[in-house]
Amino acid sequence: MNNTKNSCPFLRRAIDLANLADREIKSNPPVGCVIVRDGKIIGEGRHEKFGEAHAEVNAYNDAVKNGFQPDENCEVYVTLEPCGHYGKTPPCAELISTFKPKAVHILEHDRHPVTSGKGLKILEDNGIKYEFYEVKGQPTLLSRFYKNNLKKQPWIILKYAQTADHFMASTQGQIQISDPYTARLTHKWRSLCDGILIGKNTLETDDPELNNRHWTGPSPIRFVVGNNFSKPLNSYKLFQGENPGILITSNKQLSESSNCIYLPQIKWDLVWSILYEKYGINSLLVEGGSQILQSIIDENAWDEARVITSNKVNEKADIAAPQLFNSLVHESTTLINDRIETYLRKN
Repeated sequence: MNNTKNSCPFLRRAIDLANLADREIKSNPPVGCVIVRDGKIIGEGRHEKFGEAHAEVNAYNDAVKNGFQPDENCEVYVTLEPCGHYGKTPPCAELISTFKPKAVHILEHDRHPVTSGKGLKILEDNGIKYEFYEVKGQPTLLSRFYKNNLKKQPWIILKYAQTADHFMASTQGQIQISDPYTARLTHKWRSLCDGILIGKNTLETDDPELNNRHWTGPSPIRFVVGNNFSKPLNSYKLFQGENPGILITSNKQLSESSNCIYLPQIKWDLVWSILYEKYGINSLLVEGGSQILQSIIDENAWDEARVITSNKVNEKADIAAPQLFNSLVHESTTLINDRIETYLRKN
């Protein structure tokens, strides 16, 4: 049964925990869980790392660490139906069945064919009541998970900054559009992605390093799409050092490089599949210029867009930002002089 629950603090807390997921979970789903007794949270947890304990296990262990033993007087709030199969970890539904809570409150069904419904069957067989809840305005937490596991492609995030009059670059060279504080935020976004991709024009104009030096954590794997360059690849910062960037090209001569993906024609769906299968890219941040961004948008080959709009104009800016269509605004916030909007692609 599905119920609408707009203001349940325990389910909201489970959602907040799930949203803390980072690149450590790889292709696993982001899940949060809280265990409640007498109207108070006694344990909470989230899935933190690929192949390790799930949210329900971490919540159970947290309760024990806090001096509580989960029992039949408890209720469980979890963002995804408990798993019911043996994978890298035992089924969470079996753990829940050991202490037989009064009820299990769930946000989303699991549509993955390997586990869908199996955990619910375990709960039913052990006489444990469960209910699904709809939280008004709450989008699914599983879009990236399904893209990774069912389509075998990374979650594609477009990111660009534009002036107040919707220009994003200059033919005269590199210009600064967003506020320095927003620039630091973009390095946080990089740290949460496995890969980052730009095009030839961005490489030649900015000569970027594409690391997340202004945030903690490992930098993403760097990719560049292009066929012709004005100087040798090893003269650009991105192709230097111990872990040089990877070129994606349809230029047969350039394809002789060992650090290269050669395709007779650049088709984004094919590129995404290669990045997922060969390089383990689950989330890809695209920081390219207007041309490459528009190409991805036109092929409907993106999932999320993060658009930074300054409240200022720049007289040198003369390259228009891409035209985003087939999209819905998901979030909007303001940081100093910039408005940051997140869009999701309509299915």
